[in-house]
Amino acid sequence: MEEYNETNNQIQNSTNPSGVPMMKPDNNLVWAILCTVLCCVPFGIVSIISATKVDSLWACGQYQEAINEAEKAKKWAIWGAVSNVIILVIYFALVFGFGLFGALMSNLN
Repeated sequence: MEEYNETNNQIQNSTNPSGVPMMKPDNNLVWAILCTVLCCVPFGIVSIISATKVDSLWACGQYQEAINEAEKAKKWAIWGAVSNVIILVIYFALVFGFGLFGALMSNLN
């Protein structure tokens, strides 16, 4: 039994009389590749795997699965970018914190 959620509502609102959704979802492959190259490799790889499944699922008529994989690819790319920002903030906080600590300790001597 399929749960009702916003995605299902979008499918129902965008279908033609034969029940086939009008437009294929964006596979988010560009974001997945950018995440892999610039941000977080593990999250980017998961995002690429999900993004590459979208077109084949759509071509096989598995529309809901294709939409789910597109959303999953987008989610992993976003998580990869967010994790990169968090890691950079922690890194710079530690670098500047230790630098400030070192400067304060050298002034005491």
